[in-house]
Amino acid sequence: MKQIFTRFSLALVAMILFGLFLTACGGGDDETPPADTPTDTPVDTPAEDPTDEPAPTDTPVPPTETPVPPTATPEPSPTPEPSAGFVEFESPEGGFKISHPDGWFNSELFGLAIFASAEELLDSPDPGEEGGVMVVISGPTEDFENDFGSLDPVVVLSEGAGELGLGEDSEIVEGPTATTINGVDAATAVINSTSDNGTPLITYLVILIDETRGAVAFGATPSESAEEFMPIFETMATTIELMEPTAAESIPDIGDNVEILESEGILLFGDQVTSVVPAGGSSAWDFLALEGEVVDIVVAPQTEDLDAVVDVVNESGTSILPAGAIDDSFDEESILELEIPADGTYQIIVTGFSDADAGEYQITFSESGVVAPTSEGSTVIDSMNYNEIYTGSFTGEESSIAVLFSGNAGDISIVTVVPDEDLDVIIDIIDADGNSLIPEGKDNYLRAEAVAAQLPANGEYSVVVTTFEEGMVGDFEVFLEGPSGTVVFAGDTLENVGDEHFFPFEAEENETVFILVEPEGELDVVVGVYSDDNDDEELASFDRHLGTEGFGTIISEDGDYYFRISGYDPEASTEDGGESTGSYFVSMFGTERIKFDLAYNDTVQGRFDTNDGFIDYNFNGAAGETVNLTLETSEESDGVLEILDLDGNELASADDGFAGDGEVLSYTFVEDIPVILRVRDFSAAGGFFELLVDAG
Repeated sequence: MKQIFTRFSLALVAMILFGLFLTACGGGDDETPPADTPTDTPVDTPAEDPTDEPAPTDTPVPPTETPVPPTATPEPSPTPEPSAGFVEFESPEGGFKISHPDGWFNSELFGLAIFASAEELLDSPDPGEEGGVMVVISGPTEDFENDFGSLDPVVVLSEGAGELGLGEDSEIVEGPTATTINGVDAATAVINSTSDNGTPLITYLVILIDETRGAVAFGATPSESAEEFMPIFETMATTIELMEPTAAESIPDIGDNVEILESEGILLFGDQVTSVVPAGGSSAWDFLALEGEVVDIVVAPQTEDLDAVVDVVNESGTSILPAGAIDDSFDEESILELEIPADGTYQIIVTGFSDADAGEYQITFSESGVVAPTSEGSTVIDSMNYNEIYTGSFTGEESSIAVLFSGNAGDISIVTVVPDEDLDVIIDIIDADGNSLIPEGKDNYLRAEAVAAQLPANGEYSVVVTTFEEGMVGDFEVFLEGPSGTVVFAGDTLENVGDEHFFPFEAEENETVFILVEPEGELDVVVGVYSDDNDDEELASFDRHLGTEGFGTIISEDGDYYFRISGYDPEASTEDGGESTGSYFVSMFGTERIKFDLAYNDTVQGRFDTNDGFIDYNFNGAAGETVNLTLETSEESDGVLEILDLDGNELASADDGFAGDGEVLSYTFVEDIPVILRVRDFSAAGGFFELLVDAG
C-alpha cells in the first residue's frame, strides 16, 4: 500500500486499537470550547444573521403624512462566511491546521486528527456509519512523488482513493476536481460506498500538495445524512492549511550509531514485505503498538551477500531489545515474543553486519499468539524458523513437545522429524487455537516422520512431537522446510474394482513429499509411493482408515516416482474394509524442487522461492489439444507463465501483466509431446500464486 495512504489508513486502526487516547492526547473527553472562550488562536466573531429590513439609523426619521422616499439605497447586511461558527484546530505534530464546527469533538494520535459530530464516534471501528466523521493526516511531499510519480493532486486522488478502505464497492461519483485551497493545489471528489455492515456511505475526499508537504482528508457519513454533513465536510476542507511539523518525523541522532532514518512505511500485524539494505546503510520500518502487546519480527535475507543486523528502537532511538541489536546467524534473524514497554511508535532497523553487506531481505511482522497444547502436559520448549533444524529430547516426563514458528497464509510448511532408533513419535502441525492442520497420517513409521500443510492464515503455529507411548525417552530432530513450495490439488473416481490411478513426480535425494487422500462416502482407499526407476519398487503403502489417508516420505535418491491410489481389495487383505469404488480428492505437497506431473482440471497453489523464483511441472500434451493456463498471484508477485520442451526451448509464454495482475496462456499442441510448465516471478521475488490447468 502507498506510504501516505498506509499512514492514513492507520487512523482507522488507531480508533480501534488505541481508543485515540482521548484524554492523553488532548481531545475527546472534553467538548471543543465554545467560540467565546479565550484560546491561543483568535477566532473571528460570527456575523449576525442577515435580516430582510435595513439596519436602523442612529437618528430615527419622524413619520410624515407623505412618505419620503429614501435618499440612498441602504447597504445590505454582510453574508456570513461558510466557516462562521467554526473553531480552529492546529496539529503541530501533523503539520496542518483545520477548522471544524463549534461543538464537534476531536482527538489526535501520532499526527492523525479525527473530528466527529458526537463523542462516541471518535473510537468507532466504522467511521461514517452514523453522524459525521472527518479524518486528516499530512506528510512530506516526497511520499506522494515516490508513491505515484506525480505531485498532481488529481493524479494522486485518482490512483490512491482505492487504498483508503472507504468501504465495499467504492466508486467516485463526482470528480476528481482540480482546485486550490489557501493557495495550495488540491483535488476533491465524492465517493459512494457500502460499509462492512451494509450501510450506504457517502464520502468527501480532498488532497492538497505544496512544495514540501501534502495532506489527505476525508469526511464520511451515511448517505441519508448527506444533506446535513456534506456541506460541513466541504467547508472544513477549505480551511486546511499546511505547515512544517514541529515534531520530528524520524528518529533523532542520539549517538550509539543511531542515524536519522526515513521510514519505508508502517507495518501492520500480518504484513510481509521485501526491501533492500544498501551498502553501508540501513533500512527502517515503523509500527504502532500498545504497552504489553507482544510481537514477532522475522528478517530473512534473500541474497547471500547480506548478513543482517536487526534492532527495534523507540521514539528516542533507544533499543528495546534486551541485549540491543541482534545478529544471531548468517541467515534469518528472529525477534520472537517481544513485549512492548510503552504505547508509541517504534522502528525496526535492518543493517548489514559490515559496510560491504548489502542486498534484499524479507521482513515479517506479526502479533505473537498463544499456541494451545495438543494434550494435557504438553510442553512448549522453544521456537524455530523455516529451513532450520531443532534438536530436542524426551526425558520420560513430557507427553508432548511443541516447537513454535511464525508463518503466513499460503506458506507451504513441510516438517520432517527424525527420532532415535528406539523412539516412536507422532507429529502434528497446529494453529494458535489448537486446531490440527494434519487430518490423518501422523504416525506412519517407527522411524522418520514427515507431514506437510498449507498455512491458512498469518500467525503463530507449532510443530508438536508426541511419544507413541508415555515414558519413552530419546532425542529427535525437527526440520522445518518452507515457506516456498507447492501443493497440487486433484480429484478422480475409481469407477471399477481394481482401478488404479497414478500421480508421477520427479524428486531429488533427501527431499520430502507428502500426500493426503480424502475419499467420499464409503470409499476405502489404499495409497502407496513407488520408484519408477527401480522396477516399480514399493517404498511405502498405507490403508489404515476407512477415511482420509496421508503420509510423507523422504526420497532416498534422485529419480522418477509416483503415488498410486486404488480401492480396497478384499481378496488381497485379511481385514474388513469399505467400498472399492468411488470418488476422492488428493493433495500433494512438496518443496519447489519437487516436479509434479499435472493434468487437466488440476489446481496448483504455491509460494515462489526467492533464490531462483520459479517452479516447474511436467505435462503431457497431445496433438490437437489446447491447454489453458490461468495464473493468479499475490500483489507483490509479477507472475510469468512459460511452456518449454524438455531441452528448455520456449514454446509459448505470457508476461502481459504487472505485479498482482496474473497471466493467461493458451497453447495448442501440434504433436504428442511432454513439456514443462514453468511458473516464475519476473524479479525472482517471493510471492503466493495459484495456477489452474484447463482443456481448451
